[in-house]
Amino acid sequence: LAQAFRGSREAPNQSVSAMTMPNRKRQRNFDLIGPLVDRVLTCHGEELAEKDNALRLNHLVHFTDDPNLAETLANHGKVKQLTELCWRTVGAQMLTAHHEAISLLVNLLVPQGTRSSIFHGFVLMVQQEESCRTLLSHEDMPVVAHHLVKAVGKCGNVEERDVIQACNLVAAAMENEKDRTDFCEAIIQAEGVSFLYHFFEHWPDHFGTAALIRTLDRFLSSPVDERMWNAQTESRQDFANDWLKLLTRELLQPDGALCARALGNTLQLREGTFFQVLMQGKLFDHLITNLVVGSKQGKDRICAAMFTTRQLLQRSDALKRLASHPRFEPLVSLAISNLQLATEEEDDLLQVLTFFLQNDTTKRAVVSGSHPMQIIDAISHLLDSPSQHVQELSLELLTQILHYIEPGVLSGASEAMTRLLPRLCGLDQASELMRRLLSSLQWWPQYVQLVPLHFKRRWLADQLHSQAQQPTPVHLQVQKDDLLGSLCNKLKDCPDNLRWGIDVSFTDDEDDEDMEEEDVSTKDRKEFFRLAANEIMYADLELFKSKDGGRSFHVSPNATEKDHVEHLELCGKLIGLALLHGEPVPSMKLSKPLRRMLLGAPLRPLEDMASVDPAFYDSKVAYVLEGRYQEGEGSKELSALNLTFVDDAEGEKVELCLGGAERCVNEENKMQYLDLLCHHRLMDSVRDQVEAVLKGLHTLVPADVQTQLQRVFTATELGLCLCGEGTIDVSEWKGKSEQKTSNEIWDTFWRAVEAMSNEQRQGLLEFTTGAFTVQGDVEGLILAPTDGLLPEVVPGLDASPTLKLPGYGSVEQMRQALLRSCSGSDAELATNLWAR
Repeated sequence: LAQAFRGSREAPNQSVSAMTMPNRKRQRNFDLIGPLVDRVLTCHGEELAEKDNALRLNHLVHFTDDPNLAETLANHGKVKQLTELCWRTVGAQMLTAHHEAISLLVNLLVPQGTRSSIFHGFVLMVQQEESCRTLLSHEDMPVVAHHLVKAVGKCGNVEERDVIQACNLVAAAMENEKDRTDFCEAIIQAEGVSFLYHFFEHWPDHFGTAALIRTLDRFLSSPVDERMWNAQTESRQDFANDWLKLLTRELLQPDGALCARALGNTLQLREGTFFQVLMQGKLFDHLITNLVVGSKQGKDRICAAMFTTRQLLQRSDALKRLASHPRFEPLVSLAISNLQLATEEEDDLLQVLTFFLQNDTTKRAVVSGSHPMQIIDAISHLLDSPSQHVQELSLELLTQILHYIEPGVLSGASEAMTRLLPRLCGLDQASELMRRLLSSLQWWPQYVQLVPLHFKRRWLADQLHSQAQQPTPVHLQVQKDDLLGSLCNKLKDCPDNLRWGIDVSFTDDEDDEDMEEEDVSTKDRKEFFRLAANEIMYADLELFKSKDGGRSFHVSPNATEKDHVEHLELCGKLIGLALLHGEPVPSMKLSKPLRRMLLGAPLRPLEDMASVDPAFYDSKVAYVLEGRYQEGEGSKELSALNLTFVDDAEGEKVELCLGGAERCVNEENKMQYLDLLCHHRLMDSVRDQVEAVLKGLHTLVPADVQTQLQRVFTATELGLCLCGEGTIDVSEWKGKSEQKTSNEIWDTFWRAVEAMSNEQRQGLLEFTTGAFTVQGDVEGLILAPTDGLLPEVVPGLDASPTLKLPGYGSVEQMRQALLRSCSGSDAELATNLWAR
């Protein structure tokens, strides 16, 4: 019977009005369907009723495949109860019964009386993810799509309520991203060639514009965008025009972020209709104006606006119009001021600014005014992002901005550079950028001191390698029992090739068969540097002398023989090779003034003398400087000491200036006398010896690198590179120190030390005690108050040195003051304060 009345399901658009159906035919149809409906409704709750109901529903489906019978069922008095049963069956996922229930509901889309309610039921169904998947995979989904296209397009006997529910169903079906592809495919197969245009035109006003934009945006977004748009073969131009106008207008409304995002998604389509419409007339100008004005109202709007801007930049004609638009510079300022909002998902701010810098017509707006400093400041924060993608984009933008700005701009970004530089040095992908940046930073000591020592070491090695003519190390075969003699001969013949380093093997060593060749070479090189440094510093050679208890060694003025000069030149080469290979030579504890001379930095005669020869400083320099001759019972005037501008060291009198033997020291010129005296002992008396060391050093460090070396490294850092650095235990240092100041200054000082890096603590240790530590052992301090404005050190001959400290308002102020004192950057400030 069911087969006899089965109609064609391939033509669901054929519907018959109940008013035109002949009465006798209607009655016959009712007589066929009525008992079956009653049986379904009566037996659906009985045990084992599911299988029977599935069969009865199947019979109803076959009947209602005929539009006339579907119309009859729609007019049945119990049709509402039947549809409710079908929805419950679908919701319960009752094996085969739910499949038949969906087919019956689909057939009821044909009659006008039930279409709207069935659409509404499907709306509720697709809002459940599993149920939506059930509908999309159902064999009657093409029929549903057909009715949707017909309703949205207002074709045939469609009422307004049908349109409303059809639009509602479309919006609900597009919410789940996983199901969009299948749903759109069904619409396309239903020949929805102008579906988007009809959907836009017939969207119910009471649903709101935001819901319309959200739904259409999903049709025009990946993964269905190209497929859906290519299927819209009719009304393309009209839809593009109306859609872009709507989005442009709504950019100023509360849902502006949604509109900007939808606009960007639309412009991503490869087919050029939307761009063609946008570039006609004044629509583009209105869009840019509204985009900028509307983006001043929150993070979401700004990020969405940058997403749209990024899509506009894909077209050269759009870029040209954008660059000439009156709102372009405000757009750039908006992007820069909100650059810190960039994330891995919202990276358009970084992408847009990088693109602007790469284009000649737009880069001027990015590098003008304070924009570069704002960008650098934002990047200093973005590099803390855990996202590697954000870090890479930030580094690309930073590289671009540094390429186009003058180095002087960096002087106004001190706070940002303080954050930026340590972060750059810690990123492997930023190493090349940091190397180039360091060349510009050399002129600002406050920035150079922020660069960690490990990075400076790598930078120096790269500078030295770049000077080599061929990337081949020099191979040295040396004897341990005649190390210096063989070295002087071998290194003399290959000065240029040394800049790529050395490989060392000992002729009097047994081969280590258990080690790889590369490991043996590294082991021999380390051993070579250790032995060579030990012999160079050996006391019997009389190349260096220590007058501070072995903490540091200064060049000896007695090293005047030819062998001495050759060995000092060899010492310079060893220093250069140690820096090149990054190999420590702990025994080469050169004095701080000697390290200054190797760097080409000026001496600080009084301060340096206090560290090199504390006894001479106390008995002669401090005696005159502090006016001790006026103390005690035998007080006298300075003139009574009969001092002239002469130094009688080593039993030989040397004039410190022209006519110095006849020039007497008095209160007015005693500072000049002490300065010349200390300078002579530290430098002038050993000038030839120092020149020999420098000659050897310059074999590996050419003049241009030497100039940079002076600006990048401090004397303390050079010492740490040569000798290695031990880790300073602050608690141990504090335990060895003595408090003679207030609790507040004491606590502030040690908290400031704890806030320093290990390299900075080493600098402080050398500033206060005259030497840094290689093994980690430290000498205690005596902390005392001072009436001065700067920290000052009083060397101790038989006791710990005294560090006199003024009070500071915070730990950071104390830390900065100590670091400036260690680096000597406060010399000019101290002079001005003293004069005042």
